[in-house]
Amino acid sequence: MDQRAPKTTWPVQEAKNQFSRMLEACSTGPQTITRHGREAAFLLSAEEYHRMKDIVESKKPSFIDLLLAIPKAPPDEDPNEEIFPRMEIKMRDVDF
Repeated sequence: MDQRAPKTTWPVQEAKNQFSRMLEACSTGPQTITRHGREAAFLLSAEEYHRMKDIVESKKPSFIDLLLAIPKAPPDEDPNEEIFPRMEIKMRDVDF
């Protein structure tokens, strides 16, 4: 491994001991923190985090989009007919 290349994978103990170095390395890309050889966490630059967050939020449908996606009755059927019929449920007796 080239000594000048920034490190991208950090065992948890090394990440704790060299947090400042790991934080600086975030400018080159995400840093992986491992525990017992398995990925445990990722450290991203604030810029990368906000970029990813904006992508995720731009794909969320708006409330209006969700309302417009509700299935409608086919044009050849009665629009007043229930598309989703209610289940038959026996009501319980209540004493007043």
